Amino acid sequence: MYKSKMICLAVAGALLATGCKDKTAESTETATFNADFLDSTARPEDDFYQFANGLWLKNNPVPASESRWGSFNEVNERNNETLKTLLEEASKTSKDKGSVTQIVGDYFACIMDSTKRNADGIKPIQAELDRVKGLTKENLADLVAHQHQFGMGSLFGFGVAEDLKDNTKYAIYISQVGLGLPDKTYYFNKDSASVAMRTEYAKHVDKLFTLGGVGAEGVGAKELALETKFASASMDAVEQRNIEIQYNKYAYADFKKLCPNFNWDAYFAGIGVKQLDTIIVSQPAFLKNLNTMLASVSLDEWKMYFTNEVIADNASRLSDALEQEQFAFYQEYMRGAKEMKPRWKRAIGSYGGTMGDVLGRAFVEKSFSDDAKKRVEEMVDNLQASLKERLKNLPWMSDSTKAKAMEKMASFTRKMAFPSKWKETNDLKISRSSYAENAMNASNFDFKLMVNKLGKPIDKTEWGMGAHIVNAYYNPVQNEICFPAGILQPPFFDPKAEDAVNYARMGAVIGHEMIHGFDDQGAQFDAKGLFQMWWTKDDFAKFSEKTNALVGQYNQYTPITGDSTVKVNGQLTLGENIADFGGLTVAYYAYQKSLEGKKKENIKGYTPEQRFFISFAQIWKANSTDKALKTQVQTDPHSPAKFRVNGTLSNMPEFFKAFNIQEGAKMRQPQDKIVAIW
Repeated sequence: MYKSKMICLAVAGALLATGCKDKTAESTETATFNADFLDSTARPEDDFYQFANGLWLKNNPVPASESRWGSFNEVNERNNETLKTLLEEASKTSKDKGSVTQIVGDYFACIMDSTKRNADGIKPIQAELDRVKGLTKENLADLVAHQHQFGMGSLFGFGVAEDLKDNTKYAIYISQVGLGLPDKTYYFNKDSASVAMRTEYAKHVDKLFTLGGVGAEGVGAKELALETKFASASMDAVEQRNIEIQYNKYAYADFKKLCPNFNWDAYFAGIGVKQLDTIIVSQPAFLKNLNTMLASVSLDEWKMYFTNEVIADNASRLSDALEQEQFAFYQEYMRGAKEMKPRWKRAIGSYGGTMGDVLGRAFVEKSFSDDAKKRVEEMVDNLQASLKERLKNLPWMSDSTKAKAMEKMASFTRKMAFPSKWKETNDLKISRSSYAENAMNASNFDFKLMVNKLGKPIDKTEWGMGAHIVNAYYNPVQNEICFPAGILQPPFFDPKAEDAVNYARMGAVIGHEMIHGFDDQGAQFDAKGLFQMWWTKDDFAKFSEKTNALVGQYNQYTPITGDSTVKVNGQLTLGENIADFGGLTVAYYAYQKSLEGKKKENIKGYTPEQRFFISFAQIWKANSTDKALKTQVQTDPHSPAKFRVNGTLSNMPEFFKAFNIQEGAKMRQPQDKIVAIW
C-alpha cells in the first residue's frame, strides 16, 4: 500500500535503480563501452540516448514481471542470485537463535512457504482486526500507538531524526500520512485516467475487504472519500520538496492545540516517549484538518479506515489471493507489469529496515571484496579534487560563498561498502510462525530503536539502506555520502574497464551524490549539516536563476511517444537533474585529470571523450511501460532515463566539443538557454 511518508532527509538524493536484461552482452564490456548497443541510424546530435542505446532498446522489451527494465538490473540480478543462494542455505541450516543465519533464514522460509500462508489465511492478522473492532473514541489514541509500533502508518506519521537546525540532537517529527494512492494529486485530478484510477482503487479496497473476510458493501467508495479528506490538507510531491515550510517547531503544549481532539498524552505514553519538550510538525494544516475529521467522521468510518490499514499493510504477506490483489492494482494496473516476480525475488525485496541491515551483513560476509572499495575510495579522492577545482573557478559565485562551499565539500563524510558496526539484533523476534507476524515484529523492533534514540547522542555510524542495495545516497543533515557494497561492482565499477567507463559510471554516481550537497535542497545545509543559509543573498539569487532555467528545460520533455499531455515535472525532478548535470561534469574533469601524461587513443573508432559520454548514456539505458512512466512523472523526483542523458548532455560544452554538436542541433540547448551551474 502506498503511504505518504514524513520527509526523509536521511536518504535524500538516492539514485533511481533500474535494470538490464542482457547479461551476456554486457559481460563483454570489459574494456570500454558496448558497441553492440549503438544505433547507427541515429545521429548523436539528434538523440544521443537513442544513438548510444538504440539496438539494446529494440532488443530488450520490458519483461512481463517488470514495469521498467534497464542497465541497473544487471548488477541487481547478480546480487539477487547471490542472495538467493545465501537465503536458501540459511533456511535449511541449523543455527543459533538470534544469529544472522537464523534471522534471515527463518524470515525467508516463512515467505516461501505458500502452503502455510494460504492455509493460515488472515489468521496472522486476526488479533489486529479484533483490536480494531474494539475501537472507541476513548481508546483511539491507544490504537494508533499500537499500529505505529507494528508498522502500520495510520492517521499521521511519527518519526525520530536529527533536528534540522540542531543536528546534535534527535527530535520528534509529526507528518502527513493516510493515502493509499501515491500522491494527493491522484485524488483531485479530473482527467479521465485519474477518475478511472480512483474507481479502480475503490474496487481494489472492496476486494481486499472481501478476501480479508471483513467485506462490507461500498466500503471502497467510503475509504476513498475518507482518504480524499486526508488528501485535501496534504502537501503534494512538489510541495514536500520545500524544506523550510515543513520545519515548524512547537512547544508540546502548543503542539497539542493543533489537534486537541486527539489524546496526544495517551499516544506518546503508548509508544514509550516519556519526555516531551518540542515537536517538529511537517504539515500543520494536515493536523488541523485531522482535528476536524476526528470530530466529524463517525466511529464506524474510523473502524473501516483502521481495518484497511491492517489488511492493506499486510496483504502481500498473507495468502496468494491477497498478495495477487495488491500486485494487480499497484503493479499491474498502475505500472503496467503483467505478472508477479518469482516468490524468491519478492522475498529479497521485502528485507527492509533492520532486516535489510542483517541481510546486507550476510551479503558482505559472503561475497564482497575490499579491492573495489579501495579503488572507489581513490575515485572519490579524484572527484573531490575535481569538485574543488570547479568551485574555485566558478565565475558567478562570490569568494565568501566559495569559501563556505569549499568547507562543505572538504567536510564530506564517506560511508563505503558497509557500516562500521552492525545493529544488535538479540531482541529481534523472527521465527517460522508466519511472514506477517515476522514483518510486524521487525517493524516493532525498528520502532523501538527509533524511539530509544531520543535523548541520546547522534549515531553517525547509522546507514540509511542495506549494504546489499544497488544504490547510493547523500544525507544533508550529516553531510555524508554513502555507497553500499551492492553498487561497487560492474557495470558501475569494473577494475577491467578503462577509465572512460569507470569515471562515466561510478564517477558520475560519486559526483551525483556530492552535488546533492549543493542542489536546491542540499544547498540549504551548511558544512556541519545544519539547516541554515550560508550563501550571500546575491549568490543564492544567481543560483536560483540558473536552477529555474533547468526547471523550464525539463518541463518541456514528454516521455511517452504520441502523448504530449504527459510531461516531466521540472520542479519535482530539479534536485536530481542538478545532481546528474553537476555529477557528470565533475566526473568528466576528474577523468581528464586521469588522462594527463597518457597517449590518447581511439578505440572502436571513438576518442576517449566520446567513449566517456557513450559509457554514461549506456548506464541509463532502460525501457518502461507507459503506465510506469505516467506514475514516475507524477511522483518520482528522478527524470525518465532518456532525459537523464539527453537533458544533461544538452547543457554540456564538453559534450558538444567531443561530438562536434553545432548550434541549432537538437542535442544542444540554444546558447542563451544553456544552464551552467557547477
